[in-house]
Amino acid sequence: MCLMAFALHTRPTLGLVLAANRDESLDRPTLPLHQWHTPVGTAVWAGRDVREGGTWLGSTPGGRVGLLTNVRDPASVAGHTAQPPVFPRSRGELVTHWLDTSAHEPDARRAVRQFTQWLQPRADDYGGFNLVLGDVAQGHWVWLNNRPGTVWPSLPLQWQRAVHQRHANLLEATLPPGVYGLSNAGLDTIWPKTVALRQALEQHLADAPDGVPAPPAADSALWKALANPQVYPDDQLPHTGVPWAWERALSAAWVDMPGRTAAYGTRSSLLMQFQLDAGQWHAHLLERTWRPAEQAGWASAQWHWDGRAGAQTTNQVR
Repeated sequence: MCLMAFALHTRPTLGLVLAANRDESLDRPTLPLHQWHTPVGTAVWAGRDVREGGTWLGSTPGGRVGLLTNVRDPASVAGHTAQPPVFPRSRGELVTHWLDTSAHEPDARRAVRQFTQWLQPRADDYGGFNLVLGDVAQGHWVWLNNRPGTVWPSLPLQWQRAVHQRHANLLEATLPPGVYGLSNAGLDTIWPKTVALRQALEQHLADAPDGVPAPPAADSALWKALANPQVYPDDQLPHTGVPWAWERALSAAWVDMPGRTAAYGTRSSLLMQFQLDAGQWHAHLLERTWRPAEQAGWASAQWHWDGRAGAQTTNQVR
């Protein structure tokens, strides 16, 4: 997942609205959105990385959510170097490990503390990541990043003041209600595509009656924002150390980099919304897989729960 904008608890009945793109090498085997179980048996709704078994974005039917993006490292960009660094652990396991906390620690704040205590001595075992962890029903959300030296110079001042650094290579910040943008730098870093998607989400909320949009639909204006192939002028681009042709191509929300040693681009887009109605939380997920061609299409999931381990319904359509 390389680009997302998300709104957290901007209304009493709105827990999360998310618009996100996942960018990846086109030959990396991937399963689209579906229900599956982690190795410890936790039911999750997510896409799945077939190579390592984890995911970049997922949720449990009880509303615990994990979101992941990479931190851009020139040495790790596919096809940029002959021998990219190899890390002992896959970033996708971070999301599944967090989702597994719902099985043994129902209190989200304690679960976050336990997760970060587990992660601190292991932070250097992973490639650069941004990780957003949260629980919709309890309204507790945090952002974690294991590349302080990379993201700090461009990190907005508000987050420089808000983060904790209990470990040399792990930033942590609690996220209050609001709208956020995240790509392959720090939280709310002013990259053009990140700003544009965040503004599209803010407009999406502003246009909705009482600030609560209808559940995700295939005609939503957010799909247009996620599918925007516009590259930005050179004077608006960040300088992340990758070749300038890559910097341009990666500036688009919908990335398309064919004809290279390792073709790369946007593989899937997803809209996710959690809202409260008549005392029950309702979850709506809608994913569009763009490529490879044999997987292209739509997948959706819906369920509801009452904040406990109570009634749930799930559904998927492709």
